[in-house]
Amino acid sequence: MGQGDCFPLVLGYSSSLSLELQPVSFERMSAAVVKIHERLLLAAKCLEEAGVAYAVVGESAVAAWVSRVDEAAVRNTRDVDILIRREDLSAAIAAMEAGGFIHRRISSLGQASHMDVFLDGPDAKARDAVHVVFASERVKDDALAEALIRPRARSREISGSFHWMLWSA
Repeated sequence: MGQGDCFPLVLGYSSSLSLELQPVSFERMSAAVVKIHERLLLAAKCLEEAGVAYAVVGESAVAAWVSRVDEAAVRNTRDVDILIRREDLSAAIAAMEAGGFIHRRISSLGQASHMDVFLDGPDAKARDAVHVVFASERVKDDALAEALIRPRARSREISGSFHWMLWSA
């Protein structure tokens, strides 16, 4: 193989599945990261302008903090998690819908509870949405839930574009 040649990508999967792969593209990879960043900034702008108290939490908050320490260690996520008070949900829905998001309440298989999400559009997937986490409410029956219910904030900051916080259990 010459310089610049690529090895073909071979994926193993069931022959009963039909999977059409797009060509490998660094532009598509970069665009995916930019789309998440733009979703986060638009959500923050909508909530800020409406005066809804919020914080970006989860993997996006971790990435924001890690980027200050070691840019090469930053890992991306597909979704954006925001922490709001339950009593602010109606105001958040109005603000996010005014910004073009679509509110949905979805349920998870095998879960008794539901989750509020904001989709980018009618064809968007919930996994790629803005996910709502309610302050002082249990999310899961595990250590993460305990941290969300009684967080000990390690770091809270208002960056130029959004609020974020990290906590420890």
